[in-house]
Amino acid sequence: PCVVLSRAEGGPVRAALGPLCGDRLRFAAGAGYKMLCVILGLADAYVLSEGSTFAWDACAPHAILRALGGGTVALAAALRARRVGDTGPPPELVYNRPAEEETG
Repeated sequence: PCVVLSRAEGGPVRAALGPLCGDRLRFAAGAGYKMLCVILGLADAYVLSEGSTFAWDACAPHAILRALGGGTVALAAALRARRVGDTGPPPELVYNRPAEEETG
């Protein structure tokens, strides 16, 4: 697979993806641009393991990916789910939290 990362991505992620991707491990700037690479088919995935990207940087490209049948997985939540044996679809990014006391 071709995976796009930030140049600031940590060594453990690079080390884990290196054997899987070989020379198809790519680096680019900007979360939106990296997601656009996935949308356009230039990359199979964009991996971000750090909390350095704000959710609003991902929401528009995420909407496009969903419209195309894809999605944006919340990596930490997906790893937690797999550790406890959840085999369902991986959790996607969420951009809001329900306000329990609100109606409407």
